[in-house]
Amino acid sequence: MQKLNTRQIAVLDHAARLSDGQLLPLPDGMQLKGGGLAAMLRALERRGLAERSVDDAWVITKTGRAAVAGQGRAEVDESKDRNEASQAAKPEPDEVDTGSTPLFRPGTRQAQLLDLLRRGEGADIDEMVQFTGWQPHSVRAVLTGFRKRGIEVSRTKEGNGVSVYRAAPPASADGMAA
Repeated sequence: MQKLNTRQIAVLDHAARLSDGQLLPLPDGMQLKGGGLAAMLRALERRGLAERSVDDAWVITKTGRAAVAGQGRAEVDESKDRNEASQAAKPEPDEVDTGSTPLFRPGTRQAQLLDLLRRGEGADIDEMVQFTGWQPHSVRAVLTGFRKRGIEVSRTKEGNGVSVYRAAPPASADGMAA
């Protein structure tokens, strides 16, 4: 029996219930777009569970119907319940215990960039681009990610008009300051 994830089971089960067996549109309440949707459809196609019809519609195959029937309706419901329970069990962002867990794996570019920003003189965008090899918009996105993790990132304009960024460790990160 093939192992299927919750979304694959839900999509195949939904298609198996339809007379035309089309996978799209997705079941109500399922949010999957763009690359994620395309990847799932290709994965189902590789496994022989779905195929593209002549009119370019994604349909379930006999193997796909058998796989869903083998999963059993109760198992599909249980997997949905487990998924909803795990979503409900996730702590709120302000409830997360950061304890001694580092913000980033040591040696990653994000960790190195954070060290660069913690220097007294901070760093400007050009310096961060040179340091990481990323595009300026990617550096700015990482700075936004730092802020979402509770790192205080400040921006000041120097006398020459260049913005300099500096970072302070999050208030809850005891012992993580460099």
